[in-house]
Amino acid sequence: MLPKGFTPAPRETEADKSGVIQTLDRQLKTRVYLSILRNGSKSWELPSVTLNENETFLEGAQRATKSVAGDELELICLSNCPMGVTVSEFSEEEKMANEGFFGEKTFFMRVQHDDGNVNKEQISKFDDWGWLACDEMAERVSAEKGDDAALFYKYML
Repeated sequence: MLPKGFTPAPRETEADKSGVIQTLDRQLKTRVYLSILRNGSKSWELPSVTLNENETFLEGAQRATKSVAGDELELICLSNCPMGVTVSEFSEEEKMANEGFFGEKTFFMRVQHDDGNVNKEQISKFDDWGWLACDEMAERVSAEKGDDAALFYKYML
């Protein structure tokens, strides 16, 4: 079915062989997700922000990604609907400080890379970052937060 003499490029790249995670030229057979390790944290996470007043989930997701990766990364979104949500209960002190609210909801939005790349200067403010595949993210989360948290990422991503 391929044109005569055409040989497709390999799906495993040098970045896959060397273990470099800070490039989009890896894991070509699956999706990769921009993941960060905040300074002083031991937990890998997806970019996140607290929503501003009258800001939609999608606008917040785009702002979160740009705050981490810079303006050079162009994004598209296929839906305004969150793909997942987690709820974290506040401690008693946090409940008192937050007017008795139960906890915090984190909504996960899927935005896709369209063009461009991360701004190396801006993203260097984090301890580490990379484009992680679903299994890689689940593996890191499992080691840091346990298997239940890892399952959330495995099935969500």
